[in-house]
Amino acid sequence: MNKLRVAEVFAGIGGVTGGFLDAGGYEAVFLNDNDPAARDTFVHNFPKLKNSYHVRSVRTLSGPDLLELAGGQVDGLLGCPPCQGLSAAGPRNEHDQRNELLHEMHRLIWSIRPRFFVIENVPRLLHTELYKDFESSLSRHYELLGVVLNAAEFGIPQLRCRAVVIGFRKDLGLRPSMPSPTHGGSGRVFAYPTGGYIAPEGPTGRRVFKLRRDVSLPNRPLVTLRQALSDLPTNIPPDEEEPREYARSPMSAYQQQMRWGAQYLWNHRAWDHGPAMIKLLGGVKPGDCPKTYGGRARNTTYFSQAYARLHSDGLARTITTNFHNPGSGRFTHYAAPRTLTIREALRIQGFPD
Repeated sequence: MNKLRVAEVFAGIGGVTGGFLDAGGYEAVFLNDNDPAARDTFVHNFPKLKNSYHVRSVRTLSGPDLLELAGGQVDGLLGCPPCQGLSAAGPRNEHDQRNELLHEMHRLIWSIRPRFFVIENVPRLLHTELYKDFESSLSRHYELLGVVLNAAEFGIPQLRCRAVVIGFRKDLGLRPSMPSPTHGGSGRVFAYPTGGYIAPEGPTGRRVFKLRRDVSLPNRPLVTLRQALSDLPTNIPPDEEEPREYARSPMSAYQQQMRWGAQYLWNHRAWDHGPAMIKLLGGVKPGDCPKTYGGRARNTTYFSQAYARLHSDGLARTITTNFHNPGSGRFTHYAAPRTLTIREALRIQGFPD
């Protein structure tokens, strides 16, 4: 079979394109972002696609330009427009200029008319006038489906809910559908709001872990932080040279998948916290938060997660760009008085070593 040709805008380090390449049946023919460092990271991991990644503002990219740079044909357009203006972790400003980048995605879809498109964003997007206008315009030529999915349902050790929008061109005669969960229907997982263990498949578990209520969960348990990170060295200095060796052999299927042939570790270096911060973080029990920052009853909100600690039998909260700052959320390692390293955060996001 001929592979479907996909292009990605707002590509970053290529997480979406990488996922399509892992799935098989797809060929990456174009990527775009305005961040040279993101391009360099992608090219380091996918050197054969060096000439396919273009650094420029998407606002300067026309449909004909995209098609020409992609070799004349694009079957699928992928994009995760910046979501800071809509994120629950931010000011939630619907007039944030970055929100308007969805219009650029809309413009390119109208221009090149791909067979399909896929968009990922924060859940709140689906309830905005911005998205309603997007959906109303494209529904004339595309079958659209927008659903909130949780990465934990698919074997990622993180409670990360995101809106996923799929569009199929109507002449294909296909209706888009979302994949069924691969994890979640067995075992018990540590829950931060209660401080105890909960079965994810029950009504309480689905609510606490933000799992969909209208789908059946398979017997594979959710992947915990212990299963994701326990093969990595825990007590590491901030100034030690890299690469470094793994602490032990893979202890779970997830760890084996994340190693993916890697022999050594890179980007696994502790942040240089001061003595006072280390003392504060070290005084918090795994799964708990400092008493001075609110009791456990307040742990369900973002800001009450400040200086809170992860639990080895729990999942990570949503990884943000500020995960290195212990005051910005529950990012303290479950077994060391420090925030997550870059490598640990990448593991939690599903990026292989």
